[in-house]
Amino acid sequence: IQVVHYMQEHVQEQIDMNTLCDVFYMSRSALQHLFHKEFGCGPMEYFSRMKIRRAREMMREENCNITEIAARLSYGSVQYFSRQFKKEMGISFSQYILNLKIDKAKNLLRFSEYSIGEITYYLGFSNESHFIQTFQKRVGETPNRYRRRCFRTEWELKQN
Repeated sequence: IQVVHYMQEHVQEQIDMNTLCDVFYMSRSALQHLFHKEFGCGPMEYFSRMKIRRAREMMREENCNITEIAARLSYGSVQYFSRQFKKEMGISFSQYILNLKIDKAKNLLRFSEYSIGEITYYLGFSNESHFIQTFQKRVGETPNRYRRRCFRTEWELKQN
């Protein structure tokens, strides 16, 4: 629908219900009804989800940090963005980033010959010991053990 296209084009801005009603010459109740019928949620909840999807793309593809994302998506503050992210995703922004890093580490361990130190540096961990501890806590084995067990097995593609 046209409203969704408008939202996509303006995902990096703040949009409120009044703006959508004005742009599309619709009443609030008609717009609410349309979105609930099509998507099972209201237009502002839909827009919020769209912004979080865009934030996840920015993390994966552009390696943006929380401050950059909050600013580029016109959130009023980092704290507000953080609350919206957790509400939508069920985990905090920092936990989500850590999950992405661990997934990248698993793929690097499987398909590259980079050393643990190089992977640590590439993923932005403060030191090798911290990376190893974090990896072991999340995966249940050390990076070296994981590499020995999984080297050159199937490629793990995740869309988080």
